[in-house]
Amino acid sequence: MEPGSTERPELAFDPDAQRIAETHIDTPSPLRRWGFRGARPSGRELLHQICDGDPLQLEPAALARIHELALLVEPYHVTSKAAARAAFELARDGKLDTAPKRVPEWIERAVDEEADDQRRQAANGIPTMPGEFLRALAVRLGMEAGLIVDASTAFNELPLTVRRVFFGAILTGQSLQQMSDAGYGPPEALERRLRCALSTVSALRPAEVHPDDLDPPELIRVRRRYDDD
Repeated sequence: MEPGSTERPELAFDPDAQRIAETHIDTPSPLRRWGFRGARPSGRELLHQICDGDPLQLEPAALARIHELALLVEPYHVTSKAAARAAFELARDGKLDTAPKRVPEWIERAVDEEADDQRRQAANGIPTMPGEFLRALAVRLGMEAGLIVDASTAFNELPLTVRRVFFGAILTGQSLQQMSDAGYGPPEALERRLRCALSTVSALRPAEVHPDDLDPPELIRVRRRYDDD
């Protein structure tokens, strides 16, 4: 499968998402401006505040983490899951001032949950309508929208080494030479990895991975940002 037409649909990935996500962590808690008095706010109240204008910057944090892991999951779903978890936990413990520092944990858990939900739906044969991001990706790849979720599930099983090349070439428009200059490997290896990723998406199942393209130990699991319970 080759990338689609020269008219590239918007995929909603801000190239500065990582920078934006990192800069908000040490700023004063936007939750302090909410002015709750008296009784601890309910989860419903907190969810409304978290979603109203995204004061915790969950959306750019989600985009940054998804891009770091090079996973094809719906960013909106990840942000929504993170917002729901944040509202629940803040309502439970009342530690509003700690919210900014807990954003990476909420995002990490939401990414894992969304990827698990996607795998479960695919395994159960549940028809799933793609969200805005995956629909745009299907258009860019010239795929039927109804196939993109299964394609994404298969893609997410590939090594991070392979997934990152697909993200660089297809989502951010980098050339293989640019990625090679950035330290991702020689152009011939990057071309092989891109073919592997595109074959996986086209066939809706993971393609055979060259031994040299398996993840090295440091990439088997990109750093965890929380300790499992």
